[in-house]
Amino acid sequence: YMCDQCEYAAKSLHNLKVHKLAIHEGHKYMCDQCEYAAKSLHNLKVHKLAIHEGHKYMCDQCEYSAKTTISLTEHIKVVHQGLKKLCDQCDYVGSTVWSLRKHKEKHHDKIRVYCDKCQY
Repeated sequence: YMCDQCEYAAKSLHNLKVHKLAIHEGHKYMCDQCEYAAKSLHNLKVHKLAIHEGHKYMCDQCEYSAKTTISLTEHIKVVHQGLKKLCDQCDYVGSTVWSLRKHKEKHHDKIRVYCDKCQY
């Protein structure tokens, strides 16, 4: 599902609607306990669990704890499985898709990097 206002491509119509509301219409989900503003209801729920309820996701291989499942998954991939993200244009080695994306945006003319497992 392609956005008609930018180059964003979503895997579902729901994700496209959430994208349009957050990015093009400026819709925010406000936290009722602090100043945090989320782009999606899911992100607001994750924020409340992690920040206001102190919820932690524990690594089953070491003492590491994360505030989100995404952070825990990245930790396991990098620390326990040794997976790295390699730049195809230089010798940079990142630990996450996010860090590789930021590196490419800064050093290689804002070339976009897309995840092969999700819409980001």
